Parts: sequence; structure tokens; C-alpha cells
Amino acid sequence: LKSSKELMDAEQYYCGIIDCLPNIVYVLDKNCSLTHCNKNFYALLGLPEPKDILGVPPYKKMISLAHWSEERVALFKKDDIQALLSEE
Repeated sequence: LKSSKELMDAEQYYCGIIDCLPNIVYVLDKNCSLTHCNKNFYALLGLPEPKDILGVPPYKKMISLAHWSEERVALFKKDDIQALLSEE
């Protein structure tokens, strides 16, 4: 097993890569709670930093802050759940 520091370093490395991607990227845990997102995602929501949305499902914030329709957000949620349930 890797040490805690090695795991934290690896997580920080991958989060840095995600932050540099030009698309909107967010990472969910198995409960659909947000564990990380890139700057483009929280900028879309009009937030200065992601701390206000980490640890909770992002879908209500997509509706209230990004003004996406409930139907559009439901499609995102459906796709997210399918991705989480897939073994790929």
C-alpha cells in the first residue's frame, strides 16, 4: 500500500490536471456527491471556489445557479449514475 502522503500527492496531481482541462469536469463519489470539480465548473455556477458545493450532489446547484432546466440536469444525473454503475 502507498503511504498517505503518496496518495495525497497523486490526488493533488490528478486534480491539477482536471483543473487545466478546457471542458467542465466534476468528480462524484458513489453517492453522487461532488468530490472535485475544475475551475470551469464552479465558474459556471458563479462561485469563486468549489468549497460551497463539495460533499453534496451538484444537481440542485446546476438548476439554481447555472439556470439549467430540470430536464437537462436530470439527463446529467442519469448519465452520472450510469457511469458510476458501469464497471468500465
